[in-house]
Amino acid sequence: MATKTVTLRLPEDMVEYLTRNNDSINQAVISEISAIKRIRTVAMGELKGLFTPDEWVFLADAFNGTIIDDVFCANKGAFIAACDDAEQFEGTAQRHGVDLPQFIAKINTLHGANIEAIYSRIKDYWEHCNELKIEDWAKF
Repeated sequence: MATKTVTLRLPEDMVEYLTRNNDSINQAVISEISAIKRIRTVAMGELKGLFTPDEWVFLADAFNGTIIDDVFCANKGAFIAACDDAEQFEGTAQRHGVDLPQFIAKINTLHGANIEAIYSRIKDYWEHCNELKIEDWAKF
């Protein structure tokens, strides 16, 4: 596998976390990124076929332009609240033909890693929306 040399500027608390097992920073960063990739891959796989295309379009619409910070990226309650708000204030679920109580029941079966994967997928869509048709993206 080809490698590339990079320079990182890390906060001291992150360096302490990465070197907690006496690993080199290089090896620790590789290990942590590998772990995150595995978790996201599994979490994303668990989402396949769970939501209808209309529900994915609802999610893309409901979270368009939303900034999610570290505190909320895996918080199921905050995610559900944002979906409720999208319906209450903008009628987003109704506009996309989504039965919100049934949809929220699906969300309640998920774990934090799944919520983070949903946010990641939505973010990826909006970063590439000029290249993708939402109808195709929503078939997942």
